[in-house]
Amino acid sequence: LAMKGTGHKGGGWLLALWCLAGLMSQLVTGAPATHQLLSFAGKVETSRKGAQAWEAPVVGMALNEGDRIRTGPDSRAQVRLSSRAVLPIGESTVITLGGGEKESDNAAFDLQVGRAFFLGNDKPEKIKFRTRSVAGAVRGTEFHIEVAEDGTTEVTLFDGAVELSNEHGHLALTNGQAAVAEPTS
Repeated sequence: LAMKGTGHKGGGWLLALWCLAGLMSQLVTGAPATHQLLSFAGKVETSRKGAQAWEAPVVGMALNEGDRIRTGPDSRAQVRLSSRAVLPIGESTVITLGGGEKESDNAAFDLQVGRAFFLGNDKPEKIKFRTRSVAGAVRGTEFHIEVAEDGTTEVTLFDGAVELSNEHGHLALTNGQAAVAEPTS
């Protein structure tokens, strides 16, 4: 790892509909929903765990462990993770959602390529993420993460703490720091 210094009135019915959509997804998939698609713009697709097909998403849809999100050029999506943290996802990104908040060994997300901005939820527990070149654990943090086509990962921390690790070692980042991890051959 290389380190660089650096309320709307009358909306109750909408909330009820949003909750109903989450419950319906649980009934259809048979699994408890752990994440939720809050919004998207442009070409965004989802794929359920184990499925090869990509489908058009619906705002408010429940997403489970192993489900994937893919954004096209000039597109974006926003997901609320099971930890209640918000994950804005940038264009040309592929991400797999991880396990629920009680599954401490699972990552909340696995970023294959593209970029995301993690907006923590001020919970004291660690939330984990993975890329091809590094794994990380965050605490109530705000950070940007980008994975290039070759797997090189750049993490830029704005607030909080991130612990990064791979086969080369460990690195702890705090406010205003950044790190780059390159995949090994």
